[in-house]
Amino acid sequence: MKPKSQFTFKPVEAKDRALVHEWLVQPYVAEWFYGEGLQNTYMHLDEFIAGSSEGQYWLAYDNSTPFAFFITSLVQKPNDELSQWCEAAGTTITLDMLIGDVQYLGRGLSHLLIKEFLLNEFQDVEEVLIDPEASNSKAVHVYEKVGFKILDEFIPSHSPHIHYMMRLNMSVLREDLSNEITIRSYQQGDEQEIAYIYYNTIHKVNIQDYTQEQVNAWAPLTSLETNRWLKKFEAINPLVAVIDGQIVGFAEFEANGHIGCFFCHHEWIGKGVGSALMRAINTQATQKKIHRIFTEVSITARPFFEKQGFFIICEHVDIKRGVELMCYKMERKKLKKNLHKLN
Repeated sequence: MKPKSQFTFKPVEAKDRALVHEWLVQPYVAEWFYGEGLQNTYMHLDEFIAGSSEGQYWLAYDNSTPFAFFITSLVQKPNDELSQWCEAAGTTITLDMLIGDVQYLGRGLSHLLIKEFLLNEFQDVEEVLIDPEASNSKAVHVYEKVGFKILDEFIPSHSPHIHYMMRLNMSVLREDLSNEITIRSYQQGDEQEIAYIYYNTIHKVNIQDYTQEQVNAWAPLTSLETNRWLKKFEAINPLVAVIDGQIVGFAEFEANGHIGCFFCHHEWIGKGVGSALMRAINTQATQKKIHRIFTEVSITARPFFEKQGFFIICEHVDIKRGVELMCYKMERKKLKKNLHKLN
């Protein structure tokens, strides 16, 4: 399941070079990609394919059809001249894009495509810079729909024309996405999707910090069976995160303040699902006057819980089917103060 649409994004490969070159010489593209700037694009694209470019070059796909081209690069703070237009302390990237397949022009896709690209590939970035020609009113309008703001006018070294420097704060996109998340109570029939989230997140995400033996013990194939989840949910009624009718996360919050399972769909991690679930937990805790929330957290999930105000009590070794897994016991007290800070 991909967020909101069927688009996927992949780095350009050697086999894609001719297609990108074909797109770059089309009249509606060549109007804005020309001269030294175009030659730089050709040169850096070849460097990227050879594995030596500082920039990144991407194709967007509609199912199996490539139809758009993205260029990104990291702003090297503080020495990069672009740093003068950076505001946040975190990572900033630059962005450029074009729709290459003429069948996708005029369909109002550009701003949606940019949002999805950034949320899929650069969810942890703080800011994005883009510098269209000031006379390219269509592009400027698209970028403003995404959330970019005009900061300045300048003339770049590769062009004699005035350009705008525009900046997007990625928190705007993350907030837009979080507003689409609905949190509700578990309903019978949810257990299959919940089982898939549990199994796939452990095998696709937690595998970064645990061995194959450990994730197999933690989430064996039997964890996909719904009967065990139905029996478990007779005692615990989890919170479920939903977007467009599809479950993207769940959390078990018990009456004593303990958080049991807390999992987000592996394709939605970093996109506000976990924060939305935690806000719902906070609300329940306030309503039930629970002043201490505690849990056992994996190595992978530790940074998220720390950002939510939890602190480590101690390291803990959990035993799953005879296999040891290192994790952390964490808690958060004085909930009212923490809620005030988070809000």
